[in-house]
Amino acid sequence: DTCLDYSDFINQDVWWKTSKAFSFLSLVFGGGGTIFLWFTTCIVFGRGTWRWAGFEILTAAFMQSLSLLWFTTEMCSREGSSCGLFFGSKCDLAAVVFWCLASIAIFVKFPKPYPKPLRDEIESAGMLGHAGGGGSISNEIPMGDYTGSQRLPKGTFM
Repeated sequence: DTCLDYSDFINQDVWWKTSKAFSFLSLVFGGGGTIFLWFTTCIVFGRGTWRWAGFEILTAAFMQSLSLLWFTTEMCSREGSSCGLFFGSKCDLAAVVFWCLASIAIFVKFPKPYPKPLRDEIESAGMLGHAGGGGSISNEIPMGDYTGSQRLPKGTFM
């Protein structure tokens, strides 16, 4: 079987074009959210930024579900024709589920950012040897519970 070009004998009505637009918007919002998640491996983001990312991914899920409006097209509602779920629409439904799960995960438990201790604070605490001294890095540096006086600004590379 080969794919047919519908433009010759099928009118791409307003529902068809609307569903294509929603499909594109879900790609934009979902792609942006995915890129954000990739950047979290090397950049510390604040709680507000995580919340916006959750809304972005939730918007991707909503737009992806609206792309299923394609089933209201003239081609599907014409007498004698029927449309059903197949590979593409099943993938759309799976994408809606996964976008929703990702959004819920971000809203329920997004990571709490913490700064790395600054080198001079480690040295002043005696955990790092000086150039002339014989100290070494201690394994007791509390990375996750660090409560030093200096905090890194939001969006700073770790």
